[in-house]
Amino acid sequence: FRLLAKGGVSSKFIPRGKFTWLFRRLGLSDEEINLMWSEMDVDKNGVVDISEFSKWANLNPELFGLLNQGGPTAAAPVLSNSQSFTAKPVKKVAEVPQGPTISDVGVTRSIATAGWWQPTVVLTKSAFRDVDVDFVAAHLARGGASEANTVRTLKLEECTLDVELGPRLCRVLVSGAHSLENVVIDGLSIPIRDWLHGPGEDSAPITKVHWTTAAGLSMSLSIVLLSEFIKLGKACPLREVFLAPHICNHDAMLFLADAILTSDSGLQAVYLSSRVDISALRAGKLTTIDFLTKDVSDVDVLFICELVRRMPVPDRQPGVHKMLFTNGAVSHIGVNAASRCIAEQPTIQELSFEANALDDVSCMMIERILRLNSPNLKMLDLSGNNITDAGVNGLGSGLGENTHLEVLKIQYCKVGDAGLKSMSMYLARNKTLKTLDMRNNLATDQMRKEYRSDRFLT
Repeated sequence: FRLLAKGGVSSKFIPRGKFTWLFRRLGLSDEEINLMWSEMDVDKNGVVDISEFSKWANLNPELFGLLNQGGPTAAAPVLSNSQSFTAKPVKKVAEVPQGPTISDVGVTRSIATAGWWQPTVVLTKSAFRDVDVDFVAAHLARGGASEANTVRTLKLEECTLDVELGPRLCRVLVSGAHSLENVVIDGLSIPIRDWLHGPGEDSAPITKVHWTTAAGLSMSLSIVLLSEFIKLGKACPLREVFLAPHICNHDAMLFLADAILTSDSGLQAVYLSSRVDISALRAGKLTTIDFLTKDVSDVDVLFICELVRRMPVPDRQPGVHKMLFTNGAVSHIGVNAASRCIAEQPTIQELSFEANALDDVSCMMIERILRLNSPNLKMLDLSGNNITDAGVNGLGSGLGENTHLEVLKIQYCKVGDAGLKSMSMYLARNKTLKTLDMRNNLATDQMRKEYRSDRFLT
């Protein structure tokens, strides 16, 4: 009321608009604000006076503690029109095994109520907002008044952070402007202090991260945190990162690729389904990316293609010539990433998706690759996938406009007579393809004999 009076508004009444503005600034949602308004404006006259506000505050002492940025309040007294109120923080307590668990509601409101002076603070099922990230950062940076009152461990359990707030919180955590020793994300413990300062004066810095068992949100947010750590550049001691691709989120892996591309860290290798030699890739000396494993997935392809697409090739260096992703579960998502990569990285000569999960939808992406007509792409292998007549029709359409591809393999798929016939029609318009291998499909013997030729293997 005193704040609004300084702005020329009567300190005796607060209209609905000013009320909403005030509590939005304090981090409350519109739903919470509407509920508070309905509880305060008991006479339904469209304004709240100080007596109505005082009655509500006396009935809701914990919520009223939000107005007190210094910490939680004691039970709020009844205020009259003539009284002023200064909240008093609860006396700080000695170290306890675990601090408050803050769950199911907005972080700012909950932290202000529960206090932030415990060795371990748990945030669970919280939907983070801009004000929440700022609030957490401010309290971590401020710390406690003594060693016993300093936050050492921050636990995030099933917390929802979008693609903007996740990195913002992670930047706060890697800034070093806090007393945290550990961050625990859905059970995955990250020794943030050791990451930033080393395990000890006489210990070697941490050079490896090995995450292969966590899953879901924990791995996504953890990889974003790892990415922000790599962005520290030369201050980041990491040299190798081990990740299980089946537990990695697509967006998180793009964050990791961006961190590698935009920093001068000494990271040498990332292990997914296979080893990615980051040092050789930076130097332009990595010519073959060979993921010959049953575990190769869209995550592998997304990560690799993002690196290859954006990594500049030094002068007089060959760059990546072959990308072989075989015997895995790559779908149209991975193929789409490869098409973007080929469009911007002309050094690629061979691309293989043999024995994966490609289907007719994937062939739409392959058609895009063929229409790009990259001058260096000479070989494309799609054998051992769920490609039918419809998919081959799309491939043939792209092949009819391509003037550089020399070898196309579509063995062991599900192509019948109709697919064979449509492909032969498009092949008549293509003069550069030397070999089209469509053996071991579903076409009849008669059809295969009819279209067999020197370059059309049926």
